[in-house]
Amino acid sequence: MVKSQKSAVDTSALQHEGGAKVELRPRNPGEALKVAKTVLRRREQNLEEKAERAKKIRRLKRREDRDCHKQVIKSAQHFVKRARLRSVDNK
Repeated sequence: MVKSQKSAVDTSALQHEGGAKVELRPRNPGEALKVAKTVLRRREQNLEEKAERAKKIRRLKRREDRDCHKQVIKSAQHFVKRARLRSVDNK
C-alpha cells in the first residue's frame, strides 16, 4: 500500500463540527428541493421511531430477564406436600 495515495472518500465535510449532517440537495437532477427536504424529514422520523422501538424492546427484555432470575420464596407447606407426594409415588 502506498501512503501517498489519497482516499476515494471525501472527508472534508466531517472535519468541522456537525459535518455528519446530510447536505440538502435533490437526489435526481430537476427534483425540487422541497421533495428532498420531505424525504430527509421522513428518514429522520423513521430513525426516531426505530430508536423508540429498540428502547421498548430493550426495556421488555430487561424486565423479562429480571423476572426470570427472581428468587421465589417457597413455604414449608410446599416442601412437605412434595415430600408426601414423593413418598406416595415411591410406594
